[in-house]
Amino acid sequence: MTTAVTTQPNETLASLLRQPNYANRFKEVLGDRAGQFVSSILSVGATMKDVEPTSIISSAMIAASLDLPINKNLGFAWIVPYVDKGRKTAQFQMGYKGFVQLALRSGQYSRMNVRPVNVEAFSGYDEVGEPIINWGNLDETKPEVGYVFAWKLTNGFTKVCYWSKEKVEAHAQRYSQSYRKGYESPWKTHPREMAMKTVVKNELARWGVLSIQFQDALNADQAAEVDGEVQFPDNPPPEPARKPPLEVKAEVKPEAKTEAPLPNEGPSNKGPAPEPKAAAPAPEPPKEEPAEPQPKPTPADAANDDGDLAPQPASEAEPETPQQGIWKILSAGGVSFDDFRDWLFNTGRYRDAKSMPNIDALPFEVCKALVADPKTLQKCVKVYGTKQP
Repeated sequence: MTTAVTTQPNETLASLLRQPNYANRFKEVLGDRAGQFVSSILSVGATMKDVEPTSIISSAMIAASLDLPINKNLGFAWIVPYVDKGRKTAQFQMGYKGFVQLALRSGQYSRMNVRPVNVEAFSGYDEVGEPIINWGNLDETKPEVGYVFAWKLTNGFTKVCYWSKEKVEAHAQRYSQSYRKGYESPWKTHPREMAMKTVVKNELARWGVLSIQFQDALNADQAAEVDGEVQFPDNPPPEPARKPPLEVKAEVKPEAKTEAPLPNEGPSNKGPAPEPKAAAPAPEPPKEEPAEPQPKPTPADAANDDGDLAPQPASEAEPETPQQGIWKILSAGGVSFDDFRDWLFNTGRYRDAKSMPNIDALPFEVCKALVADPKTLQKCVKVYGTKQP
């Protein structure tokens, strides 16, 4: 996303932008709008004369690749100075309007709003921890006590997120060098906008539907070029921590592995001689508990060590965990494990779905909710079942 080029000591931002490699790259990304964008770079550079010009161009290239303007008055993206060992380099920073713009481009969001919240508009939280906002009492002329960000997906999923002003400031103090050291950054010139950006960025990363372009913006936010290398000194992972790119196609194998031994336990066709001998301890359980342990499926009991109630649809023909029961329905409908994870994440049923290595990692509470309403699994089959090979 960035272009690092060795420069001569006396080269200026204007002379660099006239070089064919830079000029052609911006034209390739922006087409006919390249000239206007280069003018914006020069305007930004006029206020950052002591900043290394190549780092300004690298930051601008990130904005160009995301098709976001760098005019600081628009609030979509900024290029700000960053000090590294006494040297000033440029840092690319997203604005909250930039994140909102990229989210809307995905076509997955029907409504979206972010606002500062005054004390009269905040009424605490409901029984499931969702903030209660009296939208009619919002007044931006009054001091804010927090920030609310709400959206609705085209599939009907709605989310309202609220961060107190103290939480935002603690986040900035922990992660932003420009905030801690008081650089001439958006935190100093546009504190309200940066506070709303903090909420938008972290909550969309946690609950939203993330397009590829939006994920690129998350990764590029607060990038700075130092000695030809792009670094991210002020870019913390959103809450919860961002997961690395999924490379777990091979990890679908554990499902086949967990299901295969179940039907083969009876024949014991692959176990050596010691396995039949292991059946000898079978009479011991009746000695400890007369007849009760025998009708109870032991694997289901083990699945309920958390103290939760046993799952209602447990199969009597073959003891299986709720996770395996769910996977039977999905695999029978031709749903892949990767698609199932995407469905869980995109519908908001399990926000950490993308980190699951296999079906057994699905939390029991999520399983219970899916089993309680079988129609939800059928919706997943209907959407993704056609993808079976």
